[in-house]
Amino acid sequence: MFFIGIFGIQAKQEVVESRQGEICPVCGSLDRYEILKEYQYFHIFFLPVWRWGERYLVRTRCCQQVRILPHEFGKALVRGEAADWSQLSQGVLDPLVRCAHCSTLLEPEYRYCPRCGSERD
Repeated sequence: MFFIGIFGIQAKQEVVESRQGEICPVCGSLDRYEILKEYQYFHIFFLPVWRWGERYLVRTRCCQQVRILPHEFGKALVRGEAADWSQLSQGVLDPLVRCAHCSTLLEPEYRYCPRCGSERD
């Protein structure tokens, strides 16, 4: 979070949908997963003014994975359209890893954690 006086930049992650009793799109088990929407926004007096960097994630409970969804697929899920997970290959669902020191979610291309500065394992 970046904050100067009356304005700042902040990241937000919200659960868009939670599905129970579904087949996990990552490992194939019958369990629960959540669809997350993540973005950053500029605010004035804590009122959001401008939003960017929107992406969709799937977080599974069975295999403890967080994966990036293709943007159009995530938007379709938010609109309530039926999800056909079979159209996504395992390569499309990019894994996110956590920092071993501070548990921050890291992008696949990050070599160092942006929060604590430690090198990825």
